[in-house]
Amino acid sequence: MPERREFKHMYGNEEDIWRRWLKINKEKYQRFVYDLHVGRAWPGHLELSPEWRKGAEAVYLKRIDAIGYSADSITIFEVKPHAGLGALGQIMGYLALYEEQFAPAEELKGAIVTELVDPNVERILEEHGIDLYIL
Repeated sequence: MPERREFKHMYGNEEDIWRRWLKINKEKYQRFVYDLHVGRAWPGHLELSPEWRKGAEAVYLKRIDAIGYSADSITIFEVKPHAGLGALGQIMGYLALYEEQFAPAEELKGAIVTELVDPNVERILEEHGIDLYIL
């Protein structure tokens, strides 16, 4: 029987990194949502059959690793063993897509949870107000 994974979208040691972060920080949030799809599923000008539409959704929809909800804010988390420019682009994209799709009244924040961060990216994260958790 296959192993049941709680955090289906986290691979390799991402799940371990997230579990370690949760042990320290879980109480700061009322609840968490995982694997939330945001964005548009396919280019609007394309008419797709149902079977092609499903494939397009897998390619075009973006999936957020974790979202933490507290009383006055929503935090979008990207979990990576090594946070580089890719993680920076993902978190900024997720923030924009979440804002566009849900227009939350609460403050929207971004955070990267990692074991190692590119020092060039660390400075940029700070400039954009994106929290960084290095475990």
